[in-house]
Amino acid sequence: MKRQQTSGIWRVMWVVLILAIAPGSLHAWQVDVFVNGCTEGPTLSFGEGTAAMEPMPPFSGMFGVVDLYLANPAGNPAVPADIQAYYHRLQVDIKTIATRVDNRWVLVAGSNARLTWTAVEGAIPANFNIAWTEKGEDKSEPVVAGATFSVKAGITYTLGVGVGTADIQTDPNNPNQMVGKDEQGNLEPAIITLTMPSVAAVTSYTISINLNAGTTLLAFPVYDAAELLTGYRPNNGGADILPADIAAAAAWIVEVVAPGYDVALAWDGTDPNVLIATLTKNTTRADGDWLLSARPTRSGLAPLSANTTLTEIDDTPTAEELLGNLIAIIQRFGTLDFDGDGYFTKNDVYYLWNFQVIGSPVQSDDPDEEDDNVAALLRFTGLPVNAENLQKAKNAIDLFRGSSEELVFDGNPASDGKVKKNDVYYLWNFQVIGSPEQSDDPDEEADNVAALLRFTGLPGTEAANLQLAAEALATLRSFLENVGN
Repeated sequence: MKRQQTSGIWRVMWVVLILAIAPGSLHAWQVDVFVNGCTEGPTLSFGEGTAAMEPMPPFSGMFGVVDLYLANPAGNPAVPADIQAYYHRLQVDIKTIATRVDNRWVLVAGSNARLTWTAVEGAIPANFNIAWTEKGEDKSEPVVAGATFSVKAGITYTLGVGVGTADIQTDPNNPNQMVGKDEQGNLEPAIITLTMPSVAAVTSYTISINLNAGTTLLAFPVYDAAELLTGYRPNNGGADILPADIAAAAAWIVEVVAPGYDVALAWDGTDPNVLIATLTKNTTRADGDWLLSARPTRSGLAPLSANTTLTEIDDTPTAEELLGNLIAIIQRFGTLDFDGDGYFTKNDVYYLWNFQVIGSPVQSDDPDEEDDNVAALLRFTGLPVNAENLQKAKNAIDLFRGSSEELVFDGNPASDGKVKKNDVYYLWNFQVIGSPEQSDDPDEEADNVAALLRFTGLPGTEAANLQLAAEALATLRSFLENVGN
């Protein structure tokens, strides 16, 4: 499990570095950003110095978190080259514009996380905001000391004084796409535009698409002569998967769309991760981008990376030309530290148990009813009902409501994305047996899997139940990686 550590030596080095960058002056304000409830070792920091209100160099990457960083396009020429190179290695640049209104940072999130803004010196300006686009909607809100803010994988966020929705930027060097959800809660596809060369009167193209999704199964849709979906062809050489079974069988469904061309897909015979797309011009007059679509069937999957190359024009081999690439990251929950105190304890299990018992209620417009929902999460924890603990319970209920389908730890599609008691039992058993890391000993690992079935009522002798428990164990372990980051 990754842990952050704070070192006095590092703190001194940062002070020396700041003084080296801005001699004779101290910064006007500084914000440390803590992730997922940690209180020691900020993941990154930013602020402004007093000299011409120059931004302080944003810090990132020193504390073990490399998937959340500040990325800006320009370096500060006043900073020595070796220090600039150091920041570049951390995927961080220093903004050059000195006028306060133009100070901007772009925050890139590689995974879901809950941030806490902590003012360590000075006061955050009242009009310092964060802006972003989510599900097609532009949003903005103030950055307030002590407040929390949730970032989602693949989204870039713009921070700065006076920032509003008109200032939303993206990081051009960030190829990540978050796989979001539509209004019905269904996972949306990640889309890459295939940048085709300009070749007149070309009849056919052959494209190789290299897909990397770890060990998860890939599949593409198969249609009959009437263009009706008949199934999905997996990349493991097996029989086509029926549409009703695809969610439980394949992780990613991939497809190529090319207006004006007939598309034939096939898996490469030598590399199961390579999809071959043959595009043949037809008589249909159609305009539009040629696209690669990658749709996940469930959440909690490893990221999918893909790159496409043009390998053939009109049956003539051509030098491979990169047509585009993407890294698709599924929006995921990512932590078992539900209350944000930096640890995974039995109290986190009690929060989820209580949430399930009271019916997983949506947020109520009645303040009294909502107070009761929050307070109900403290049962069995032994924590007194005071402001601090109510805040912990509110952190937990907000996370549960925003990611309920992620709490179906075994990924069982029969759950309809709703938390069931068995999910709580998985969590309880995982905590009781010490949240063990994966063992190289097959017998020990089999015991770990079987231990998750206690209290569930599922017979531990059936392969299907053991598979569910194995999936739950893998999910719980991956979420535990983000506790204390």
